[in-house]
Amino acid sequence: MRSRWPPFPRARAAILALALAGCGLLGPDEELRPGVIVSYGQPLLLEAPDTVDSGVPFRASVRTYGGGCISKGPTTVSVEGRTATIVPLDRHRKASYCTDDLAGFTHETEVVFQGAGPAFVAVRGRVEPGDSLVVRQRTVHVR
Repeated sequence: MRSRWPPFPRARAAILALALAGCGLLGPDEELRPGVIVSYGQPLLLEAPDTVDSGVPFRASVRTYGGGCISKGPTTVSVEGRTATIVPLDRHRKASYCTDDLAGFTHETEVVFQGAGPAFVAVRGRVEPGDSLVVRQRTVHVR
């Protein structure tokens, strides 16, 4: 007869969960940080129409780079005057071990500008290497 330790599947699962939690691989040990929008030569990918209608929502999206212990989080947007600032947030799990894979996350949001003329869609995020915080923007014509 083959011996199994621990003898019960639930006990094995509990031991595995405790071991992983001790390594920081499970649990709520996360923080939200502005996403990496330029990563080791990967360019900023910000998509928004060149021309939009006043008072009509349009979609804007930006790509962040993560993987391993970094996963997609929420996206915030605020409009002040003629500038819409998008902040793509990603979840950073604090763990003693993370895989070394690269993943791209598309953050989408809706933006509305009032009144005709030039406006700006800005993205606040981080650049790697260096982990510096930057703001990049592009012009949108509002008609």
